[in-house]
This record gives sequence, C-alpha cells and structure tokens, in this order.
Amino acid sequence: MIISMIKGKENTRVRITVYRPSEDRYVQFDIKRKRIRASNIKSEILDGDIGYIRIVMFDSEIARYFKNDLNSMLEKGIKGLIIDLRDNPGGSFEQVVEIADSLLPAGTIVYTEDRDGRKEYRYSDRAYTDIPLVILINGNSASASEILAGAVRDHGRGMLVGTRTFGKGLVQELKLLGDGSGIKVTISRYFTPSGVCIQGTGIEPDIHVGVLDEYRNLPASQIPRDRDIQLRSAIEALLGGLE
Repeated sequence: MIISMIKGKENTRVRITVYRPSEDRYVQFDIKRKRIRASNIKSEILDGDIGYIRIVMFDSEIARYFKNDLNSMLEKGIKGLIIDLRDNPGGSFEQVVEIADSLLPAGTIVYTEDRDGRKEYRYSDRAYTDIPLVILINGNSASASEILAGAVRDHGRGMLVGTRTFGKGLVQELKLLGDGSGIKVTISRYFTPSGVCIQGTGIEPDIHVGVLDEYRNLPASQIPRDRDIQLRSAIEALLGGLE
C-alpha cells in the first residue's frame, strides 16, 4: 500500500510526511524519484562458464531484471544456468509466469482450479532461451518458486536439486471487513502442467541434497560458498550434462 503511493515516474517528485515518536512531531521530505536496482536478484558467472541467478523473491519487476541479467551472461558465453530459489517464499504470479515463459518451449506453465472445477491456464510461447538449466530448491521455496520449479520439471527443461519444497499452492484473496480488518479467502489451487497439485505436497527434487549439519538453521545465502554442497551438486549436475 505505502509503496504504491510512493512509486511514480522517474525524476518526478513526491512529498513524504514521517512521524517521529521520539520527538512527537511530523517531518516532511521532498524526494525526487529515481530508478533503483532491485535487491531481490543476484547474478554472477561461476567457474566453468556457468551462469548463476539467485531470486530472493518475485517482486513486481523481477522478470525484467532476470532477463537483463540472463542476456548479459549469455553475451559473455555461459554454457549453462543455475537458478537459486532456496528460501524464496514466492511473490508475483505474473512475474514468475513471465520468467517461466522465457525458459520454456510452447505449452502450459501452470493452471489454477477453483472449487467448482473451473480451470484457468497460463501458457508459454515458442520463443525461449534454450540453455542447460538447474533449479536449486529447499523447504522454504514456496508458491511462485514452486510454480517455476514444477513447470521446468514437467517440460523436461532442467533438473531440480536440493530438498522438497514448502507446498504452498493456494490462490487467495484479501476480503476487507467493515471495521477495516480483513481475512484471506482461498479461491483456487495451483497445479503444475502435468496436473500435480502443489498444496500440501511440495515438489521433490531430482537430486536430493541437504545441507551440512552446522548450517541447518541458516538461510542458504549465509552458507559459505565452499561449504554449500547443494550448490556444488547443482554445478556438478550441470557440468555432467554438458559433457
């Protein structure tokens, strides 16, 4: 809500009023809007000419950044791609569909089914980046992350490495109540292209790899690179497919 009120065209101005409890007063700031780089995506090229993209969550602009980063790495000659969705809780449905469309051949990306059995499909077109692909997942990969992982698997476009995903496959709407509060109402469920319901079951990896015991309670992003056996397995799987 607050972000939508602040967002606007680049170089336009917005006035923000902030309340400072410690001073019991309001302070106004006149700010010029600028385009900022999303912090929800991190990209690099690993040894062996492998592209690596970690998506922290699917925010409202993540598809644009994803495609820009991927195209930049393709120009530098990467031979394969790892997409790290570990600890990614989900986010924008439209954005994950756009990313999936760029990676998959023509066909179903995902569909939803409501309580009356009505189905709504989202499709990919024929144009896509045909590059060897591995998706990293874990028990905190949920919702939109599972949509992408499930679609990649069902299309045979790549391997899933890590541990079983969270299993959040519900489409929910926020219903506002008269007192200003609200409740989330489930209106449908997500299904992978092959008809697998994500809710409550999650998605099993093709190559099951946990983490070292000493890092079990840490986010994947905080595991030292040389101790990240899930990433190492993803690299090995990708390099094995390139031989």
